[in-house]
Amino acid sequence: MDAAISYLQRDSSALKRTIDMNRTAMNEGGFSDESYTAFLGTIEDLNTKETAQEKAVKDAEDKTAAQNEIISNTVKLIRDVRAAAKSAYGKDKRSLNMFKIGDSIPKSVKSLIPLCSYMIEQVQEKKEVLLKNGLKQSKIDELIAAPAELKAADDIQENAKKIQMSRTLERDA
Repeated sequence: MDAAISYLQRDSSALKRTIDMNRTAMNEGGFSDESYTAFLGTIEDLNTKETAQEKAVKDAEDKTAAQNEIISNTVKLIRDVRAAAKSAYGKDKRSLNMFKIGDSIPKSVKSLIPLCSYMIEQVQEKKEVLLKNGLKQSKIDELIAAPAELKAADDIQENAKKIQMSRTLERDA
């Protein structure tokens, strides 16, 4: 929760209690029911927008966690492919380079998708050899599905972040 919003909520609550305790004197001084109703409406509006913003933050965090899990699973798949390639090709540097063994595996979706696509091509070309050296067909199938899963998770997470930003702007206004 934003500190300024927290202060506004606390101050408005204190002000409401003060108004309620002194309502008769305030009414005599010209404080109208319309002003009081508008004040209560503003408090409720702020509380509603704060709740919506907090839900949007939580949703964005959940979507990011889901995306991170897919990234982690994809990294594991690439490691499994590389392990099978190492087993199949031993010290053949040319073949090992085809599987980018020794290169770091990126952690961002934008960099991981092209690497997955490249690895899929390599796996499909060398499928028989890799299957004989420990790679399972289920892992190949997961790798083939990984770019679409990464893209979908990234789109969902980016949308959640946009909604969070929108809710924050609405609340702050």
